[in-house]
Amino acid sequence: MTNDFKSLFMLDPEVTYFNHGAYGGCPEDIFNSMIEWQKTLEKNPSKYMDELYDNLENSR
Repeated sequence: MTNDFKSLFMLDPEVTYFNHGAYGGCPEDIFNSMIEWQKTLEKNPSKYMDELYDNLENSR
């Protein structure tokens, strides 16, 4: 884990945010994982839905 939390996000380095908690981007690793899950859904929606609850349970 890094102490430079800003580097975990894809925020524009030219912009200074005073409050990133109310709304804002998610960490880049989380965003990339989300995109991979979205691709899985798009490739085979039926399989995705069939496995959804098992995948959610495994994520906990």
